[in-house]
Amino acid sequence: MVSILELASSISNKYKEFPAPLEPEWGESFRFPVDADTLNDAELDTWMLKLGAWRGYVSALASTLEGQLAVIEPAFEMKVGAAMSTVDLPSDRRTVKEIVRSLAIIGSIELTEIWNELLRLKGEVKILQKKYEYYTQQFETISRVVSRRGQEKMRL
Repeated sequence: MVSILELASSISNKYKEFPAPLEPEWGESFRFPVDADTLNDAELDTWMLKLGAWRGYVSALASTLEGQLAVIEPAFEMKVGAAMSTVDLPSDRRTVKEIVRSLAIIGSIELTEIWNELLRLKGEVKILQKKYEYYTQQFETISRVVSRRGQEKMRL
């Protein structure tokens, strides 16, 4: 039987043949211009290319991780549900579902491993989503300046 993590990995590997963006060469940290209006046309083009490249790269990374999450999370929930039914409770008191859930996860090496992978994937996806957002915001800022300049040139 294939483990959940192996299944998630095989699904990611299935799509490795699709062309994906490589990490952009522009890897150093940068200071976004305070006033994009002061940039010349070539500088604006460079900013659009760089931010667009990073936005595409981050999006590609996030899509792989989200695919893995889509496989692991529901399988994990199913396994936890089954494990919760076998947890021995120290008393007859009705225990809160979260406590039973935690005991089930801690009591199983497999569930603990999957839980840790879920946490890692969710954290990485969240970071990539936020990076995508700020690259998009900066890209849109530069794009507005380019559009405005184009309109000004047409009026002249």
